[in-house]
Amino acid sequence: MACISETYSTSFYKVKSIYILMTPINCLSFPRKSIAAFFLAGLLLCSPSAFAEYSPQTKNRTRENEVSGGGTRRACLASEETEKEIDLLPLASRSYQSKTASSHPQFSVFVSSSVPARIEFKLYEYPETSHSQLRQIGATKTIERTTAFEEIVTIAPISENEPGLVANKTYLWQVTLFWQCAPDRPDQFLWERREFTTIEPPATLSSDLSAATDRYDRVNAYARAELWYEALAETKPSQRLDILGGTLLEQLVRWEESSPSPEDGEGTREWSEGIRNLARRARRIR
Repeated sequence: MACISETYSTSFYKVKSIYILMTPINCLSFPRKSIAAFFLAGLLLCSPSAFAEYSPQTKNRTRENEVSGGGTRRACLASEETEKEIDLLPLASRSYQSKTASSHPQFSVFVSSSVPARIEFKLYEYPETSHSQLRQIGATKTIERTTAFEEIVTIAPISENEPGLVANKTYLWQVTLFWQCAPDRPDQFLWERREFTTIEPPATLSSDLSAATDRYDRVNAYARAELWYEALAETKPSQRLDILGGTLLEQLVRWEESSPSPEDGEGTREWSEGIRNLARRARRIR
């Protein structure tokens, strides 16, 4: 392999407050093995696994036994010869309650449909007593797609001019995907639910965010504080799920699977597989 000695633009890679400076190398001054070792070390230090640190110490299982209807994926039989896939994948823990310190949180879900579809989003509050029913908060949010689509949809169910969520309470959000495989077929649907709790922000969060110099620092500050929805929102998944967002999703699946339960069924395995595939795709984006 020929030695390349042209001058390259200087660039920085940040890894947990360590900066690796990639500068021009004089090929005549370094053996080829040393050059290869240098770049290999840089690649290892820049591994995406160093970016995110989401691993909450506490795990509270969801109250609801049913968190999905129809799984996360379903085939759409438009005709005898045509089969199309429909995917609905919430970007949040399936078996455990996630946390947020925001009174107006955002929620994200990956949706893929090879036919036009409608997305409906609802937010519920758990009652004070177990004998009462869930109470819907705000209006149902609806998103229409008139053609086939694949995207991460981020929804803010409560506008900033509306009263926000109350700290130290448990809530549930539900997303439903409706579609029609063919004009002469009835509507079909998938639904997914996710529970979360609202907490007071940790005392150290404000100083950690003040010390943050970029979005990697901010994601890690939220992740260390166990605030899943803030950490995910910082990656801006609906704009472009990149290597940072993909790594965060991988950490979510590892955390979810770190203490398996007999209650986890095929739906949990499908969700984990779907999140992993989405994370792998994101990590290939540069």
